[in-house]
Amino acid sequence: MNLNKKSLIINQWLPKHFVQQGERLQYLCETDNNKKLIDQSFELIIWIIHRYDGTDEIINQTELIIESFNINHEGIYICQVRKENKIVDEKYFILTNDPTELINLEFEGYGQTLTGYNFNGPLCGPDRTIQYKKADIESFHIQFVQHYERIVQKTRRLQIHDVGHENEGHYECVVRLKNDLIGIRVFFLTVGGGPRRVPMRETHFYADVGDQTTLLCPIYTDTLSQFAFTVPNEQSLENDNYSPQIGQDYLRIQYTNQSNNGVYICDVNTMEGRPVSLQQNIELEVFDAPYYIEPLQTEYIVLQVEKNIVNIVKCSIGGNPNPTFIWYDGIIVNQPDSRKPLAFTNEYQYIPNEMYTRNNRTVTCIATNNRGSKKQIFILQYIKNERD
Repeated sequence: MNLNKKSLIINQWLPKHFVQQGERLQYLCETDNNKKLIDQSFELIIWIIHRYDGTDEIINQTELIIESFNINHEGIYICQVRKENKIVDEKYFILTNDPTELINLEFEGYGQTLTGYNFNGPLCGPDRTIQYKKADIESFHIQFVQHYERIVQKTRRLQIHDVGHENEGHYECVVRLKNDLIGIRVFFLTVGGGPRRVPMRETHFYADVGDQTTLLCPIYTDTLSQFAFTVPNEQSLENDNYSPQIGQDYLRIQYTNQSNNGVYICDVNTMEGRPVSLQQNIELEVFDAPYYIEPLQTEYIVLQVEKNIVNIVKCSIGGNPNPTFIWYDGIIVNQPDSRKPLAFTNEYQYIPNEMYTRNNRTVTCIATNNRGSKKQIFILQYIKNERD
């Protein structure tokens, strides 16, 4: 399609036309009578339509009329002058019902600036390449999107004085029509400079025992900076289970175990320009099947109990997620057991009477979570108290 020929067509259309649903349209395609064509009897003026729904149409007349515009009329409309089956001249425009097309094209894309500077960005206003009716438009305004909250700006031009990291994010230019339809273009502004927290990065990690786990510091900086991690449970980074020990923005745990469970601190300090220090907590939760915990780290435990007083037997089994507990009388070999449970917490309380003082008694605690189960068997031996 050659659009650079000497102009013969009178109409000077803008590239795009915004049209409301139900609107009546009338366009005239004609040549300028002051421009003489050789052998006027062979001149042909037609409309060629390429609709967005994939259909095409040719109208062999100079006038184009759409009685009631709908979305199926969206597409490219070409006014064409032909002579002897050759294109002498043509002009075209696009008919659209998309409100987004009304917005300045500059308000779509990316921008970059540094902290402490003033930023003068694009205008949230109408696109200069589109023909529209001002009466259709209610307003143009800017919204700043931060943590899923939209904050309306007071100006239609994206201007920020003394830029900070808190200004980084998505800016939406919104056009609202009188019929409440809206169009949106998005401009993303990145802010360079010293360390800042990255909202999209995780601060709560999960791992299973035996996993290799990498904790990424939720702080980003594009200046020369030093990263350092503090680990929980009085451990040392010099432990071979951690790498690297210092300097990087991540910490890798080669073999994750319960001692790695807890809160880590990522500390960032700039090494050039204005000194800035920033830190962020990272929590690591290590999942594990039930396991024996101190001080009773065996399956079989012998305890001494007294008659006629409350004796508390505690199941020394931990796990993550926290296990559920169930107690049975006797030794349980397989689960489930048909015997009636004695208790459903990690403690079993009972008062031995005369019946239990003749022989030792055995009870079983079973702890279960979604990683597995473990049991602990208690052999309860009666001892006399001063009242016997």
